[in-house]
Amino acid sequence: MPETQAPRRATARAAALLLSLAALPLAAQPVRNGPLPGPLPLFPPDNWWNVDVSTAPRDPNEAAILAFIGMNRGLHPDFGGDVSASGPDIYGMPYIVVPGSQPLVPVAFDYDDESDPGAPGRPVGYPIPPEAKTEPKWLEGGWPGSSGAGGDKHLLIVDRDNRLLFETWDTRCVPEGSASCTWRAGSGAVFPLDGNLRRPDGWTSADAAGLAILPGLVRYDEVFGSEPIRHAFRFTVRATNGYVFPASHRAGTTPGAPPFGTRLRLKASRDLSEFPAPVRRIFEAMKTYGLILADNGSDMYVQGTYDTRWDNDVLNPAFARLKVSDFEVVQLGWQPAGLPVDPCEAGPGPSCHEWLLASGARVRGDGGTSWKTDLTAVNGGESEATLFLRFLGHDADGRNGPERSFRLAAGRSMTWSDVLGSVFELEEAWGAIQLRSASPDLVVTSQTFTPGGGGSYGQSVPLFAETELIRGSASRTIPAIREDASFRTNLVLANGSEAACDVDVSLVSEGGTLLGTRRVPLPPLGMTQLTRVVRELGVTAAVSGARLVLSTPTASGAFAAYASVVDEKTGDPRTLLPR
Repeated sequence: MPETQAPRRATARAAALLLSLAALPLAAQPVRNGPLPGPLPLFPPDNWWNVDVSTAPRDPNEAAILAFIGMNRGLHPDFGGDVSASGPDIYGMPYIVVPGSQPLVPVAFDYDDESDPGAPGRPVGYPIPPEAKTEPKWLEGGWPGSSGAGGDKHLLIVDRDNRLLFETWDTRCVPEGSASCTWRAGSGAVFPLDGNLRRPDGWTSADAAGLAILPGLVRYDEVFGSEPIRHAFRFTVRATNGYVFPASHRAGTTPGAPPFGTRLRLKASRDLSEFPAPVRRIFEAMKTYGLILADNGSDMYVQGTYDTRWDNDVLNPAFARLKVSDFEVVQLGWQPAGLPVDPCEAGPGPSCHEWLLASGARVRGDGGTSWKTDLTAVNGGESEATLFLRFLGHDADGRNGPERSFRLAAGRSMTWSDVLGSVFELEEAWGAIQLRSASPDLVVTSQTFTPGGGGSYGQSVPLFAETELIRGSASRTIPAIREDASFRTNLVLANGSEAACDVDVSLVSEGGTLLGTRRVPLPPLGMTQLTRVVRELGVTAAVSGARLVLSTPTASGAFAAYASVVDEKTGDPRTLLPR
């Protein structure tokens, strides 16, 4: 953005007559810069955008970080109104508020492996109104989505009824013919407004740092409102090096540069009495909540919304009077108390409750089947619970699998339909899922199924609590094993520990004869399936009524197991649990 922006004059009388957007009635149609759903600010009070950092510790490398940016560098408001009266170009980012009934539109992403196809547990698509395709000033930059204009072209959409934030970067509608086009974007992310959903490490979002954009913008309704601004602001510098919490993605490796997620805080001692009240409200928020580094760009550019009422003849010189030397650097990676904390990070304990779904699926099977897994959690307690989900995969070390967290209010339930697709954004995968929570009052179930000729069929795959895992010499038995021309049996083994372990699997006949045995290695938090387990144990004859005996010779070993007896004609599975 240029250093100076077109003047936008707002008289005192006009400012006094402005109503807060939050107080306006909710519209049934898409509204640009419309009223946001309460309570405000966006996201919970303990979210990294909204948390008070006024007493957070300072980083020991503060001097070097500030020196890299430049101690005499002034701030600049990267927002305003129209560039000119005759063109669509704008300063700042518009946002769109839509009702829950807004139709969803599929979006193809250039970075599809790090983008959300839709909201978790909901149909694929983004609620993009048709105005964004044909009308100016609905996307960042001002040009319609069907144009070829450059720039970041961020599209920010709030579904006020379902309390969801949809954001895309490099958004455009690519022509398919003379009268239609297909929405594409570089990347996209969906954030539930009621939770602190952080992107998986290494993932981007619509923002380079992997953060949500809208909650970090300076908004006109807040600046000219009656309440203090209660969130941090998004800013850029010319170069970055890696990332720290709350960021999840890097876009630079410049030596000495600050990482994404760096938080600056205006010094408490900085006198703000020289500034007009609306500007002072912005700067007071910088003292309490700070600035979060979210993208590469011009040094100390602070982002805000597009609004023709901004007066940049006031904003530009006011921001410029704040220098980098007026700021402190909050300790890199600092996490406020109250954010979702992994209750099992320090190992087993009274606040650590774990469950292991030995197998979830989003995969094609034999006979044209297509298997998916739904996961349901019920909070039977009297307080809110946070649930961590980690996909462990199969035949691999699961410790670095993608992870998501969700908040579940007391007495509420949540179902993640097609959990591997909707939560973990996986195209085709299968494997174990680990769940963790500090709450002992969660009940979690799953269903793995495929469409059939008369509807669907499948099985309820059990979730094993940490206390239900098989350990040491305490062997368990799975009865009723059958493998012949009509049925096959698959055995699933899942390691519930972060250390590798071996599992001894033995097949015993009805008469007590040992038919076969095998030692199966499992990587840390690893899962594997022995398809046609009887054959895998070296038995080629038909077997009926046999049993599997399972144990681990690994001293610290802890694993889950179940078997599926599958009808060869229909593909219908039956779950057998160890006893």
